[in-house]
Amino acid sequence: MEIPNDPMEREFILLCEKHGIEYTKPEQEKDNPSNLDFYLPEYDVSVEVKQFPTERIHDQMIKSGQKDIIVLVGKGSIKALHYMISGLKP
Repeated sequence: MEIPNDPMEREFILLCEKHGIEYTKPEQEKDNPSNLDFYLPEYDVSVEVKQFPTERIHDQMIKSGQKDIIVLVGKGSIKALHYMISGLKP
């Protein structure tokens, strides 16, 4: 898989690989920007990552048609998820 330019996507990929979490990165279609950033097939959950809060997140979630979505905003959210998965305290 090609390493994404987005630093949040890179951090999420590193987290998944470190913890053995299977993920896919749906192809982004130019005429359909509603695809979310990642899909976790083992959990049947989509994941959207953003560096900053945006109004676009809500629209993306609605247009994706997915009912189970994790939204991570800011690097601190990925760090917190890492701690939760690892059973560590910050």
